[in-house]
Amino acid sequence: MISNKLKTASLCVLFGTSILWADTSGTVFRDLPVNGTTANTYGVKDANELGVEGVTVTAYPSGTTTKTAANGTWTLNTSGDVRIEFSNWPSYLKESASSTVNNSSIRFIADGATADFGLHDSMEYCSKNPDIASSVMINGKLTNSRNSLVRFSNSDSGIINTNSVGYAGTKIADDSQVGTVWGLTYDRERKVIYSAGFLKRHAAYRGDLGNIWRTEINGGDTVRFARIPNAGTDQVGTNADRGITGSDTQPSHDNSAYPLIGKIGLGGIAISSDEKYLYTVNLNDKELYKVTIDADNDPATNPSN
Repeated sequence: MISNKLKTASLCVLFGTSILWADTSGTVFRDLPVNGTTANTYGVKDANELGVEGVTVTAYPSGTTTKTAANGTWTLNTSGDVRIEFSNWPSYLKESASSTVNNSSIRFIADGATADFGLHDSMEYCSKNPDIASSVMINGKLTNSRNSLVRFSNSDSGIINTNSVGYAGTKIADDSQVGTVWGLTYDRERKVIYSAGFLKRHAAYRGDLGNIWRTEINGGDTVRFARIPNAGTDQVGTNADRGITGSDTQPSHDNSAYPLIGKIGLGGIAISSDEKYLYTVNLNDKELYKVTIDADNDPATNPSN
Protein backbone atom coordinates (compact mmCIF):
# COMPACT_ATOMS: atom_id res chain seq x y z
CA MET A 1 0.00 0.00 0.00
CA ILE A 2 2.81 2.40 0.83
CA SER A 3 4.36 1.75 -2.55
CA ASN A 4 1.08 2.46 -4.40
CA LYS A 5 0.53 5.72 -2.49
CA LEU A 6 3.98 6.94 -3.45
CA LYS A 7 3.32 6.17 -7.09
CA THR A 8 -0.01 8.03 -6.98
CA ALA A 9 1.63 11.06 -5.34
CA SER A 10 4.37 11.07 -7.95
CA LEU A 11 1.84 11.04 -10.77
CA CYS A 12 -0.06 13.96 -9.20
CA VAL A 13 3.13 16.00 -9.02
CA LEU A 14 4.06 15.12 -12.61
CA PHE A 15 0.67 16.01 -14.14
CA GLY A 16 0.31 19.14 -12.01
CA THR A 17 3.52 20.71 -13.39
CA SER A 18 3.29 23.05 -16.48
CA ILE A 19 5.70 25.35 -18.34
CA LEU A 20 4.46 28.87 -19.22
CA TRP A 21 5.82 30.57 -22.33
CA ALA A 22 5.24 34.21 -23.22
CA ASP A 23 4.47 35.56 -26.71
CA THR A 24 7.00 37.69 -28.59
CA SER A 25 5.81 41.03 -29.97
CA GLY A 26 6.87 44.44 -31.22
CA THR A 27 6.29 47.25 -33.72
CA VAL A 28 7.77 47.99 -37.14
CA PHE A 29 7.81 51.78 -37.54
CA ARG A 30 8.88 54.65 -39.78
CA ASP A 31 11.98 56.19 -38.26
CA LEU A 32 11.87 59.98 -38.70
CA PRO A 33 14.88 62.30 -38.31
CA VAL A 34 13.10 64.95 -36.23
CA ASN A 35 9.96 65.42 -34.16
CA GLY A 36 9.47 69.05 -35.14
CA THR A 37 11.65 70.48 -32.39
CA THR A 38 14.63 68.19 -31.78
CA ALA A 39 16.26 65.19 -33.43
CA ASN A 40 14.68 61.78 -32.89
CA THR A 41 16.70 58.72 -31.88
CA TYR A 42 17.23 56.28 -34.73
CA GLY A 43 16.23 52.71 -33.87
CA VAL A 44 13.89 53.86 -31.08
CA LYS A 45 10.17 54.43 -31.68
CA ASP A 46 9.26 58.01 -30.87
CA ALA A 47 5.72 59.24 -30.33
CA ASN A 48 5.52 60.93 -33.75
CA GLU A 49 6.55 57.81 -35.70
CA LEU A 50 3.87 55.67 -37.36
CA GLY A 51 3.83 51.93 -37.96
CA VAL A 52 4.60 50.12 -41.21
CA GLU A 53 1.95 47.67 -42.38
CA GLY A 54 2.53 44.33 -44.12
CA VAL A 55 6.11 43.57 -43.04
CA THR A 56 6.75 39.83 -42.60
CA VAL A 57 7.95 38.71 -39.16
CA THR A 58 9.22 35.13 -38.70
CA ALA A 59 10.31 33.31 -35.55
CA TYR A 60 12.86 30.48 -35.62
CA PRO A 61 13.36 27.60 -35.11
CA SER A 62 9.59 27.06 -35.38
CA GLY A 63 9.17 29.08 -38.59
CA THR A 64 6.02 30.73 -37.22
CA THR A 65 5.24 33.85 -39.25
CA THR A 66 2.91 36.84 -39.31
CA LYS A 67 2.56 40.26 -40.92
CA THR A 68 2.45 43.62 -39.19
CA ALA A 69 -0.93 45.27 -38.69
CA ALA A 70 -1.90 48.73 -39.98
CA ASN A 71 -0.23 50.34 -36.95
CA GLY A 72 2.92 48.25 -37.41
CA THR A 73 2.37 45.96 -34.41
CA TRP A 74 2.94 42.20 -34.51
CA THR A 75 2.67 39.24 -32.11
CA LEU A 76 3.92 35.65 -32.44
CA ASN A 77 3.11 32.67 -30.24
CA THR A 78 6.58 31.43 -29.34
CA SER A 79 8.11 29.06 -26.82
CA GLY A 80 11.41 30.03 -25.28
CA ASP A 81 14.18 32.16 -26.75
CA VAL A 82 13.83 32.74 -30.51
CA ARG A 83 15.47 34.28 -33.55
CA ILE A 84 13.24 36.93 -35.15
CA GLU A 85 13.65 37.96 -38.78
CA PHE A 86 11.95 40.92 -40.49
CA SER A 87 11.52 40.86 -44.27
CA ASN A 88 9.49 42.13 -47.24
CA TRP A 89 9.27 45.78 -46.22
CA PRO A 90 8.84 48.50 -48.93
CA SER A 91 12.00 48.78 -51.03
CA TYR A 92 12.35 52.54 -50.52
CA LEU A 93 12.77 52.05 -46.76
CA LYS A 94 16.11 51.10 -45.23
CA GLU A 95 17.15 49.69 -41.85
CA SER A 96 17.85 52.55 -39.47
CA ALA A 97 21.45 52.69 -38.33
CA SER A 98 22.19 53.34 -34.67
CA SER A 99 25.40 53.01 -32.69
CA THR A 100 23.51 52.47 -29.44
CA VAL A 101 20.42 50.47 -30.44
CA ASN A 102 20.27 47.00 -32.03
CA ASN A 103 18.03 47.65 -35.02
CA SER A 104 19.08 44.73 -37.22
CA SER A 105 16.47 42.84 -39.26
CA ILE A 106 17.69 39.66 -37.52
CA ARG A 107 17.35 39.54 -33.71
CA PHE A 108 17.92 37.00 -30.96
CA ILE A 109 15.09 37.56 -28.48
CA ALA A 110 14.60 36.20 -24.96
CA ASP A 111 11.30 34.53 -24.15
CA GLY A 112 8.53 37.13 -23.90
CA ALA A 113 10.70 40.08 -24.93
CA THR A 114 9.70 42.75 -27.47
CA ALA A 115 11.50 43.65 -30.70
CA ASP A 116 10.75 46.95 -32.43
CA PHE A 117 12.21 47.51 -35.89
CA GLY A 118 12.84 50.98 -37.37
CA LEU A 119 12.84 51.73 -41.10
CA HIS A 120 13.72 55.10 -42.58
CA ASP A 121 13.42 56.80 -45.95
CA SER A 122 16.93 57.99 -46.86
CA MET A 123 15.40 61.00 -48.64
CA GLU A 124 14.15 62.28 -45.29
CA TYR A 125 17.59 62.24 -43.68
CA CYS A 126 19.29 65.59 -43.29
CA SER A 127 22.49 66.56 -41.54
CA LYS A 128 22.21 69.18 -38.82
CA ASN A 129 23.79 72.02 -40.79
CA PRO A 130 23.37 71.38 -44.53
CA ASP A 131 24.41 73.82 -47.21
CA ILE A 132 21.67 75.25 -49.42
CA ALA A 133 21.98 75.29 -53.21
CA SER A 134 20.33 77.90 -55.41
CA SER A 135 20.24 79.08 -59.00
CA VAL A 136 21.14 82.73 -59.66
CA MET A 137 19.56 85.09 -62.18
CA ILE A 138 22.32 86.14 -64.60
CA ASN A 139 21.65 89.10 -66.90
CA GLY A 140 23.22 88.99 -70.35
CA LYS A 141 25.28 86.59 -72.44
CA LEU A 142 27.28 83.58 -71.28
CA THR A 143 30.59 85.01 -70.10
CA ASN A 144 32.27 82.22 -68.12
CA SER A 145 32.70 84.60 -65.21
CA ARG A 146 29.50 84.65 -63.17
CA ASN A 147 28.10 82.00 -60.87
CA SER A 148 24.81 80.55 -62.11
CA LEU A 149 24.60 77.90 -59.35
CA VAL A 150 25.82 78.59 -55.83
CA ARG A 151 25.80 77.03 -52.38
CA PHE A 152 25.78 78.78 -49.02
CA SER A 153 25.43 77.91 -45.35
CA ASN A 154 21.95 77.63 -43.87
CA SER A 155 23.13 79.96 -41.11
CA ASP A 156 23.64 82.86 -43.56
CA SER A 157 21.09 85.64 -43.31
CA GLY A 158 20.33 89.07 -44.68
CA ILE A 159 20.85 90.50 -48.15
CA ILE A 160 24.35 90.14 -49.54
CA ASN A 161 26.02 92.11 -52.32
CA THR A 162 23.03 94.35 -53.00
CA ASN A 163 25.16 96.78 -54.99
CA SER A 164 27.57 94.34 -56.57
CA VAL A 165 27.62 91.88 -59.47
CA GLY A 166 29.98 89.53 -57.64
CA TYR A 167 27.15 87.22 -56.51
CA ALA A 168 27.29 85.76 -53.03
CA GLY A 169 27.76 82.09 -52.29
CA THR A 170 30.29 79.41 -53.22
CA LYS A 171 30.38 78.48 -56.89
CA ILE A 172 28.84 75.21 -58.05
CA ALA A 173 28.68 76.14 -61.75
CA ASP A 174 29.05 79.35 -63.75
CA ASP A 175 26.77 80.72 -66.46
CA SER A 176 28.74 79.29 -69.37
CA GLN A 177 28.50 75.78 -67.88
CA VAL A 178 24.73 75.54 -67.35
CA GLY A 179 23.16 78.72 -68.72
CA THR A 180 19.74 79.51 -67.26
CA VAL A 181 18.33 76.79 -64.98
CA TRP A 182 15.66 76.55 -62.32
CA GLY A 183 14.87 73.01 -61.09
CA LEU A 184 17.59 71.48 -58.89
CA THR A 185 18.01 68.13 -57.14
CA TYR A 186 20.91 66.56 -55.25
CA ASP A 187 22.30 63.04 -55.66
CA ARG A 188 23.85 62.20 -52.28
CA GLU A 189 25.35 58.90 -53.40
CA ARG A 190 27.29 60.44 -56.28
CA LYS A 191 27.67 63.90 -54.70
CA VAL A 192 26.41 65.73 -57.78
CA ILE A 193 23.66 68.25 -58.38
CA TYR A 194 21.31 68.06 -61.37
CA SER A 195 19.93 71.27 -62.85
CA ALA A 196 17.18 71.62 -65.46
CA GLY A 197 17.14 74.07 -68.36
CA PHE A 198 14.66 76.93 -68.00
CA LEU A 199 13.92 80.08 -70.00
CA LYS A 200 14.53 83.41 -68.24
CA ARG A 201 14.12 86.86 -69.75
CA HIS A 202 17.28 88.85 -70.50
CA ALA A 203 19.45 85.80 -69.70
CA ALA A 204 21.16 83.32 -72.01
CA TYR A 205 20.43 79.59 -72.03
CA ARG A 206 23.05 77.04 -73.01
CA GLY A 207 22.58 74.59 -75.87
CA ASP A 208 18.98 73.46 -75.48
CA LEU A 209 16.20 74.23 -73.00
CA GLY A 210 15.67 70.48 -72.54
CA ASN A 211 19.16 69.93 -71.15
CA ILE A 212 19.73 68.38 -67.73
CA TRP A 213 23.17 69.24 -66.37
CA ARG A 214 25.17 67.22 -63.86
CA THR A 215 27.73 69.10 -61.74
CA GLU A 216 30.04 67.86 -59.01
CA ILE A 217 28.80 69.59 -55.88
CA ASN A 218 32.19 71.00 -54.89
CA GLY A 219 32.47 73.07 -58.06
CA GLY A 220 33.88 70.31 -60.27
CA ASP A 221 33.10 69.31 -63.83
CA THR A 222 29.73 69.95 -65.45
CA VAL A 223 28.41 67.68 -68.23
CA ARG A 224 25.15 67.46 -70.09
CA PHE A 225 23.64 64.41 -68.46
CA ALA A 226 20.54 64.09 -70.64
CA ARG A 227 18.33 66.05 -73.02
CA ILE A 228 14.55 66.04 -72.85
CA PRO A 229 13.24 66.31 -76.44
CA ASN A 230 10.83 68.92 -77.77
CA ALA A 231 11.35 71.38 -74.93
CA GLY A 232 10.60 74.41 -77.14
CA THR A 233 14.05 75.84 -77.87
CA ASP A 234 13.08 76.60 -81.48
CA GLN A 235 10.17 78.76 -80.32
CA VAL A 236 12.36 81.39 -78.68
CA GLY A 237 15.30 81.53 -81.09
CA THR A 238 18.99 81.89 -80.33
CA ASN A 239 20.42 84.09 -77.61
CA ALA A 240 21.74 86.47 -80.27
CA ASP A 241 18.29 86.80 -81.88
CA ARG A 242 16.88 87.92 -78.55
CA GLY A 243 19.13 90.98 -78.37
CA ILE A 244 20.77 89.93 -75.11
CA THR A 245 23.71 92.14 -74.19
CA GLY A 246 27.04 91.07 -72.76
CA SER A 247 26.88 93.35 -69.75
CA ASP A 248 25.31 92.99 -66.32
CA THR A 249 24.34 96.63 -66.29
CA GLN A 250 23.02 97.13 -69.85
CA PRO A 251 19.37 96.39 -70.72
CA SER A 252 18.27 94.00 -73.44
CA HIS A 253 15.01 93.83 -75.39
CA ASP A 254 14.28 90.10 -75.42
CA ASN A 255 10.68 90.52 -76.57
CA SER A 256 10.48 86.99 -78.00
CA ALA A 257 10.88 85.39 -74.55
CA TYR A 258 8.18 87.41 -72.80
CA PRO A 259 5.12 85.23 -73.70
CA LEU A 260 7.06 81.95 -73.29
CA ILE A 261 8.29 82.14 -69.68
CA GLY A 262 7.03 79.11 -67.78
CA LYS A 263 5.71 77.54 -71.00
CA ILE A 264 8.88 76.04 -72.50
CA GLY A 265 11.99 74.42 -71.07
CA LEU A 266 11.87 72.18 -68.02
CA GLY A 267 9.99 72.63 -64.76
CA GLY A 268 11.05 71.15 -61.44
CA ILE A 269 13.33 68.12 -61.21
CA ALA A 270 13.32 65.41 -58.53
CA ILE A 271 15.35 62.31 -57.71
CA SER A 272 13.80 59.02 -56.57
CA SER A 273 14.32 57.74 -53.03
CA ASP A 274 16.67 54.99 -54.24
CA GLU A 275 18.57 57.55 -56.36
CA LYS A 276 18.08 55.49 -59.52
CA TYR A 277 15.85 57.87 -61.48
CA LEU A 278 15.29 61.55 -62.22
CA TYR A 279 11.84 62.98 -62.92
CA THR A 280 11.16 66.26 -64.68
CA VAL A 281 8.27 67.97 -66.48
CA ASN A 282 8.61 69.23 -70.04
CA LEU A 283 6.74 72.54 -69.93
CA ASN A 284 6.34 72.55 -73.70
CA ASP A 285 4.57 69.21 -74.20
CA LYS A 286 3.20 68.98 -70.61
CA GLU A 287 4.67 65.48 -70.14
CA LEU A 288 6.45 63.92 -67.16
CA TYR A 289 9.80 62.34 -68.10
CA LYS A 290 11.77 59.65 -66.30
CA VAL A 291 15.56 59.47 -66.72
CA THR A 292 17.62 56.50 -65.53
CA ILE A 293 20.67 57.53 -63.51
CA ASP A 294 23.62 55.42 -64.58
CA ALA A 295 27.36 56.07 -64.42
CA ASP A 296 27.57 54.88 -68.06
CA ASN A 297 24.65 56.97 -69.27
CA ASP A 298 25.24 58.53 -72.67
CA PRO A 299 24.59 62.28 -72.21
CA ALA A 300 23.33 62.51 -75.79
CA THR A 301 20.60 59.92 -75.23
CA ASN A 302 17.06 61.27 -75.17
CA PRO A 303 15.01 59.77 -72.31
CA SER A 304 11.47 58.69 -73.04
CA ASN A 305 8.34 59.97 -71.36
